[in-house]
Amino acid sequence: MDDEPSIVMTLTAILQKNGFQVMSAASAQQAKEKLARNQFDLVITDLKMETDGAGFEVLKTALQQPYKPATLLLTAYPMAPQEWVAHGADGLLEKPTEMSALLETISHLLSAD
Repeated sequence: MDDEPSIVMTLTAILQKNGFQVMSAASAQQAKEKLARNQFDLVITDLKMETDGAGFEVLKTALQQPYKPATLLLTAYPMAPQEWVAHGADGLLEKPTEMSALLETISHLLSAD
């Protein structure tokens, strides 16, 4: 989930090409609604969308789900590991992100279960 449509479209295409089923959201609110109605293995969210903390809201909602998805935070704003871990992210990638790093991180997070 990202607030930039081009990034959402690119990530969706790359993930689908690599065999992942993808459901995207255009806002934190839409992502939270989808989290409540569906079950996901992994949630990827941008940190800053419609508000500076929108990504943290998505992470909080993901962590409240009974199915406990892995969580990955994307951001253009560097942060200390203790900050993103404290908010429940299992991983963090800084934008711009190389697709090989993204796919490797996703593979690691999904195999951690």
